Amino acid sequence: MRLIDADYFKTQITAAATEINMASEGMTFCKIIDAQPTVCDMKKALEELKFLKRYNVELASEYDKQGKQHFMELAEAKVDAYKKAIEIIKAGGTGEQT
Repeated sequence: MRLIDADYFKTQITAAATEINMASEGMTFCKIIDAQPTVCDMKKALEELKFLKRYNVELASEYDKQGKQHFMELAEAKVDAYKKAIEIIKAGGTGEQT
């Protein structure tokens, strides 16, 4: 399975259907595409990553107060990983930085 840009695909379908005088059929096909479930809800994934980032920021702060340097560093490393994952999702998974 792979993810596609459904909006771009619909643009291609509309153009091709119009070219062969089947615009109505093209619109019907676009409606079928719109009705399909998504593989991943990017908004929910982003919310979860932001929650985990905030949790680990608080955890790192608590470990710092307790003088647990190693655990603080591990929590900070997780924060960095969550930041990177958030950037990837915001870029749409294309690898481009926001």
